[in-house]
Amino acid sequence: MTQPAWKWFLPSAVVAAIVYGFLPVELWKEPIYDALVMSAFVGIWVGIARYRPPAANQWKLLLLAMGCTAAAEWIWLANDIRGINPLPG
Repeated sequence: MTQPAWKWFLPSAVVAAIVYGFLPVELWKEPIYDALVMSAFVGIWVGIARYRPPAANQWKLLLLAMGCTAAAEWIWLANDIRGINPLPG
């Protein structure tokens, strides 16, 4: 008998959140946060593909929103590493 995916996902996310809280340097925190956002995107994608909900349009919209958020976070990290300030001022 296999365990539901949330039984390994939830403890992993909790550990990542705790590690995130104890890291002192902002640049090291960014990839952990970005990975958590990306894991939410992957989780929604796998859930849509696996369970095929009858009203999948709402889930696909949420998937699109999480994908855009994840892409924006990774772009922000890349700009931060390169020393580019994306905000004016």
